[in-house]
Parts: sequence; structure tokens; C-alpha cells
Amino acid sequence: MIGNITKGSSFYGCVDYVLKDAQLVDTNMLGDNESDLAREFKYFSSLNQRVKSPVLHISLNPAPSDRILDEWEMCMIAQDLMEGLELKNNQFILV
Repeated sequence: MIGNITKGSSFYGCVDYVLKDAQLVDTNMLGDNESDLAREFKYFSSLNQRVKSPVLHISLNPAPSDRILDEWEMCMIAQDLMEGLELKNNQFILV
């Protein structure tokens, strides 16, 4: 796996980018489209004014030698990652 972590402030920009050529696999949010998800992210981030860069985009991509993962395996990896980074109580989308 090849990982990359990016911080930012535009929920809509990040959500629009990740959903452009992909589908939503898993989430703990109510929204099911870019604008609803971005609005929900923004609402909850507004509850804590101390956060300067509320967007955390973590991408995990298979290395050329890795096999293709199914959705269940991707969900398990995402859950393990969020637990390990102590992010399991935060909002997320998995695409």
C-alpha cells in the first residue's frame, strides 16, 4: 500500500475530488452526495473553532504488485487505520 495524507480546509473540494470517479463505499454520515456530505462535515467542524485545518484526506493506493481488494477488505483496512490513528470517533467517507 502507498499512503498519502493531506490536510486542508475545503470540505466540498475534498469530497468533490474523491467522489469524482469513485463511489461511496462506507460512511458514518447521513449525506449521500457531495454537497450534503460537505455541509455535514462543515457543520460539525464549526462546533470547534480551535481547528484550523479540519479536512484530513488519507489516501491508500495499492502498489503495482498488490492484488485488488474487495469492498469488505477496504472497509477493514480503513477501520484499522482510523483506530490506530485514534480517529474512529470522527466523521469519514470511504470511496
